[in-house]
Amino acid sequence: MAAFRSTFGPAPRERDALEDPEDLEPYLAEAGQRHPVRPSPTRVERLRFLDDDTAEVEFVLGLLDGPAFPFDGRAVRRGNRWLVTRDTVVRVLQSAGVVVPPQPPAR
Repeated sequence: MAAFRSTFGPAPRERDALEDPEDLEPYLAEAGQRHPVRPSPTRVERLRFLDDDTAEVEFVLGLLDGPAFPFDGRAVRRGNRWLVTRDTVVRVLQSAGVVVPPQPPAR
């Protein structure tokens, strides 16, 4: 799925592949500073559609010349684009030691 490859793959990152790009971009940058090794392409292992607009995705995020890490995540369709959910990105960032504060409740 292109949204996962764009979000977690080598730069440049497509901001519009994220559910909350303005909120998450600083934390993605922090992860890049903490772990300056460029990631290898993200490999989508399994994709299961829960409904027309939601998919569960098993994907592997690896580092060039380093270990690969399996993750489970979700993607949601907004209009004609698939976006990686905020929760998925936060879990990947937490595994890299980046603390992301909870999203404020919608008003």
